[in-house]
Amino acid sequence: MVQTGINRLLWLISRRGRLHGIATGVPWSDPERTIAATKLRLALDLIHVALPRMLNRMKGDLAKILVTDVLIADGQFDPNLRMCMLDESYVCKADVTPSHVATVLIHEATHARLHAVGIGYPVSLRPRIERLCMRQELELAEQLPDGPRAALRAERGINLPDSTWGQPALVDRRIAVIRSWGWPEWIVRVIERTSRGRAA
Repeated sequence: MVQTGINRLLWLISRRGRLHGIATGVPWSDPERTIAATKLRLALDLIHVALPRMLNRMKGDLAKILVTDVLIADGQFDPNLRMCMLDESYVCKADVTPSHVATVLIHEATHARLHAVGIGYPVSLRPRIERLCMRQELELAEQLPDGPRAALRAERGINLPDSTWGQPALVDRRIAVIRSWGWPEWIVRVIERTSRGRAA
């Protein structure tokens, strides 16, 4: 799969380490490297203190955590690499705290758990799966110092319509990102036609 190949390359060019028994990768460039590494470490520390059972489960379900450009979401899970990816621009925002990062980690780790038990991410179950992941975020947020702020993302998302997680909506978000890069419109249209054909 092309995306997994790209994710593997992104991992290889990251600055790699290990936190709480999980392999981690962060950007090479400063100040992003320092910000991302610090928030990731503090987020895992928070999970370790607040809900250690969740961290133990993460160690079994996730092989890697990578801070990189995700673009269409704050986080994403690659089942082929068992890798959680956190969006670099999100993690490095001044108003995003380690608690926010911790809730995204738990969300993606829940995807990893569902993959590990054979459920995966089928289109028919996506709304239920996303809401389950958000409920896990809320469970963690209840235990965090700035939990009410960290819970806002999940509280907003849990009531979104089911169509939010359908393939058409996913394609819409991807095309919007590609268009924001300033690529020629004819290229964007070719990618959009191809993407919508696969989603049909």
